[in-house]
Amino acid sequence: MNFLIVSPSYPPRLFYFAKRLKAAGFNVFGIGDAPYAQFNSDLKSSLRYYVRQPLECYDPNGGIIETTYLPIYKKIERLAKEYGKIDYVESFNEWWLPLDARIRLDFDAEGVRPDELEWLIKKSKMKERFRDAGAVTVRGEIVGDVQRRGDRVDRS
Repeated sequence: MNFLIVSPSYPPRLFYFAKRLKAAGFNVFGIGDAPYAQFNSDLKSSLRYYVRQPLECYDPNGGIIETTYLPIYKKIERLAKEYGKIDYVESFNEWWLPLDARIRLDFDAEGVRPDELEWLIKKSKMKERFRDAGAVTVRGEIVGDVQRRGDRVDRS
């Protein structure tokens, strides 16, 4: 089984997960913008292969910019051709959720796809899921327009 970790050096404790995956028999791969030389020895020894690639591929609204995503796709495609199907993709970082989902879609990996992200990104949608599961949640509201007056925020 092949597991791709997006940005494997962050958060720093992620090396524990990579180490356990390897011990469980996974081929662990990484893709990210951090220099491999800066990784701790446990992370280095856990990764079968690391691809250094800038990951910034979001437009201002959080969508994927195809032209900046394409180099990421091509690097992962090369990994898949050499080592086999990418079975799992994860970053353990909220910032990379849309990228993780897109990679899963494009490489038919297990997990959340782009059209399933809304409840993971929007707190109001999370709240609905928690309520549906029987959890008590605090009252809240979606603020559409916030006007600033000095240091105060007027929500009237």
